Amino acid sequence: MTSTKLQTKKLGLALGSGGFRGFAHIGVIKSLEKHGISIDCLSGSSIGAWMAAYYGLFGEIEKLKESLTNNPKDNLLLLFDLTSSGGLIGGNKFYNFLKKTFDNKSFSDTKLPVRILATDLISGSPYVFCEGDLASAVRASTSIPVVFKPFSIGDKLLIDGGLSNPIPGKLLREIGADVVIGVNLYHKNEFIKE
Repeated sequence: MTSTKLQTKKLGLALGSGGFRGFAHIGVIKSLEKHGISIDCLSGSSIGAWMAAYYGLFGEIEKLKESLTNNPKDNLLLLFDLTSSGGLIGGNKFYNFLKKTFDNKSFSDTKLPVRILATDLISGSPYVFCEGDLASAVRASTSIPVVFKPFSIGDKLLIDGGLSNPIPGKLLREIGADVVIGVNLYHKNEFIKE
């Protein structure tokens, strides 16, 4: 995390959903750092949730990049957790990988405020994580329907955050961001309801 004396406004970075395109978030963070622009808070949906949680916890992104790009075959094994109900992949292996990646830390351990967004499968409403275990929040937010079994918390079944809010910038305004940069990994017309 770098800072600049010229930056006086609180900057929030909202990292959107986008599957394999999520590696672009790493480039965005590195570019902001390179130009001395400090990030004060983060939010994320789906793959953006993973990147936001990681950067919010550790204040750097390079180790995650190395972990994901240096071991592609090992990382594919995270998906071979087949199940017969709720989705093709149970998600337990991935969840355990996330717990290890985040050192079993929670939102209270992050260096920067982080908000993770998932979607309530029953109501279709956004479900915001701001406390508790980071791995659970990211596992829930990355639960692509049909592919991953929904993640259950209490009486809720949670799925991919991108379905209810693909770029959760408003969450950052609610926690005091003056300026929000939203990273949209999709074509400009993909979210037009018409």
